[in-house]
Amino acid sequence: MSTQSPISIPEPEPLATDPSGTVPPQGDRDDGQPAPEGIVPTALAPMVGRRRERLAVSDVLRNPEVRLLVLTGPGGVGKTRLAWSVVEGLRDSFRDGVSFVDLSPISRSDLVLSTIAGGLGVRHSANVPLMDAINATIRARQMLLVVDNFEHVADAALLLTDLLMANPELTILATSRSVLSVYGEHVYPVPPMSVPTLPDDAQAGTPLTKLLLTSDAVQLFVRRASAVRADFQLTNDNARDVANICRLLDGLPLAIELAAARIGILSPKMLVQRLRRRLPLLDDGPRDVPDRLRTMRNAISWSYDLLDPDEQAVFRRISIFANTWTLADAVRVVADLNGDGSADEFDTLDLVASLVDKTLVRQVDTDTESPHFGMLQLLREFGFEQLDESGEREELERRHAYYMFEIAEAAGPELIGPNQIVWLERLAAMHPDLQTAFNWAMAHDPPELALGLAAGLWRFGYTRGHIREGREWIESALRRAPARTALRATALNGAGILANMERNLDDARVLHDEALEIATEIDDSRLRGVAHIGLGDCAGTRREFDEATHHYDQAERIFRALGDQRNIAAVMTNVGNLLWSQDKPAEAVETNERARILYTNAGDRRGIAWSATNIGRIAAQQQDYQRAVPNLEQALQYYDQLGDRGGYAEALEGIAQVAIGMGDFARAASLLAAADGLREAVNHPIAPIDRDPYETMIATLRHELGDAFTSIWETDRALGFDEVKVLSSEILRDDPAPANTSPRLARQAAINTLIKELGISEREIEVLSLVAAGKTDKDIADELFIGVRTVQSHVANLLTKLEVNARSAAVARALRAGIIT
Repeated sequence: MSTQSPISIPEPEPLATDPSGTVPPQGDRDDGQPAPEGIVPTALAPMVGRRRERLAVSDVLRNPEVRLLVLTGPGGVGKTRLAWSVVEGLRDSFRDGVSFVDLSPISRSDLVLSTIAGGLGVRHSANVPLMDAINATIRARQMLLVVDNFEHVADAALLLTDLLMANPELTILATSRSVLSVYGEHVYPVPPMSVPTLPDDAQAGTPLTKLLLTSDAVQLFVRRASAVRADFQLTNDNARDVANICRLLDGLPLAIELAAARIGILSPKMLVQRLRRRLPLLDDGPRDVPDRLRTMRNAISWSYDLLDPDEQAVFRRISIFANTWTLADAVRVVADLNGDGSADEFDTLDLVASLVDKTLVRQVDTDTESPHFGMLQLLREFGFEQLDESGEREELERRHAYYMFEIAEAAGPELIGPNQIVWLERLAAMHPDLQTAFNWAMAHDPPELALGLAAGLWRFGYTRGHIREGREWIESALRRAPARTALRATALNGAGILANMERNLDDARVLHDEALEIATEIDDSRLRGVAHIGLGDCAGTRREFDEATHHYDQAERIFRALGDQRNIAAVMTNVGNLLWSQDKPAEAVETNERARILYTNAGDRRGIAWSATNIGRIAAQQQDYQRAVPNLEQALQYYDQLGDRGGYAEALEGIAQVAIGMGDFARAASLLAAADGLREAVNHPIAPIDRDPYETMIATLRHELGDAFTSIWETDRALGFDEVKVLSSEILRDDPAPANTSPRLARQAAINTLIKELGISEREIEVLSLVAAGKTDKDIADELFIGVRTVQSHVANLLTKLEVNARSAAVARALRAGIIT
């Protein structure tokens, strides 16, 4: 029985390394020849990165309770190179040194013991069993034995436990693409190199190179590329492409080296374009490595060929999934069916577990209860090639598409009920697979398959910011499925709501009109009611209040007859907006309060957040901050849980109104800027009902802040979501009070504490205030009677202390924090 113990790894620490110099081999082998007896091969250059992994493996090997450690991982992840690097730092920890044995030249398990004996320099005669001779040679030694490339002779793994039992001071470090499944084995899965997380909204001029060089993968690419082309450097112009290369290659060292070798003839941008299909490009490795590591395809094929036929079948079929998947997903899509049409769940579980042990499939961390699994993209591409060659692709694509249709169909009602957060997370994880399935369905019959996928997912698109995609899916599927059915009416209503979200009111009205016609023809009351809500929204947005009221009345009558409490709440929320538009705030609040009760009974958190946002914003406009703040807090909490960035932006605008009322103009500007960035990212423009109060807030802030408003706006439109949450929570924690109250001493005390913590001097505050006023360095020097270079030194210190990269960002952060006004 195996006692595998996965090792817990700390988070990676940034490395400050020089990206120039000799290229270190980072894949699994340095050359194709076995090392001399027992000698650990010497690398041609220092290892790039891997500090976290080196420290973790070294710590484990120093633990006397760990005597067999296996470094596992897919081909090209750098197991061998990591082992060499670790051994270099551990020689003094083993009295009798380190011996190295490479098993790659052999192909049979019965040759393992003699190969180990050769590596240890054991001399024996035919009269003495080989194991006895080995034990006699090393029994008195306190040593580390490194056994490289064990995966293809894993049947001989019991020999390692025999050696350990006979030699109490022996420690073994093995590398293998699969676990060995022997007693006492401790497993360290070697991860791919850390890849950069580069913000999509990084502003022009942001020094991306410093950020990217904290990534091991980028460091390796730069070193290998500069060895191929001496003038290659990481610059702001090519940084994003280099980051994309490393991400597209999953951080696999061998793949990164093979890609960087192309830099002599391809720019980073050209490499990114060609890596849409990865394997054909990664096919020209060094001559002095084994054939299995000269191309990425060979590296993967070596592992694939070691699988038995059932494992190969599951591996190639699983490549049909574009993203992560659960065991239940695998059973439904890839398992062989029994005679009764069912699939054997336990067989699939065993085969997936075996692929995990062989590092071809990996378990992925998620917040969901069910374990999720995935494949590196290079492995998936190889698997998909095998699926094509096997002739199974068409059948697997069909199974996959129909399974995604079932998921979408089940999602519709769940997205307005108590399980909506779970389902939103599930659909987000499945989004790439849903996209793949929809594209397949659009090219195959029946046409209702694509329409059902699109119709079941429009609420997901609405909530998660895929509004344009959701609408395009429905409208393209509608063109293929003209039959006037309930499915078509459902899809038309969904498309109408999404069109309204984009403020395309004419399109929305046409879509809801046809839905109403079909629902009337087929006598579907619920669909008629939904169409009336949509038409009421269109009319209300156009300020056609009588028509809007007519449609809402019709909808409410229908849903009351059906006893549909959740949709009655939807009608009420829209009526509340209509009353707000008509300058009837008290009635609007009361209507939204009643709607919130019904949403709460239905477990619809998005509905609750919608009502709370409306109540909070109306209260903020009336300077009723005691009512505004708790409602906006609830809205933000629920929108965050739902991943609804558009809704979050609406609530932020309500908090900005509170901040303006409290005289906190700088942070109000920050919130509106951040909200604008969120709206743009998810294509969620401001509703006409909100336009006038929004423009009033902007005008007030421009008046109060002057030129500083522009600095704040430009900087804070790109705030990260976590920063936005911190900013809004700070404002909500302050005691709400009207603008004409006395200054809040607690706020000023917090500002003073922050200034002290940052170490900002009074002179630096003076300089920063003048920078905010638009003064040049010479103007500041003249006004403060100091030199221009002294001004520049103060500015440089401020950028460091405020952790920003530009003067405008420094001004914006100082204004937000109250350091300057």
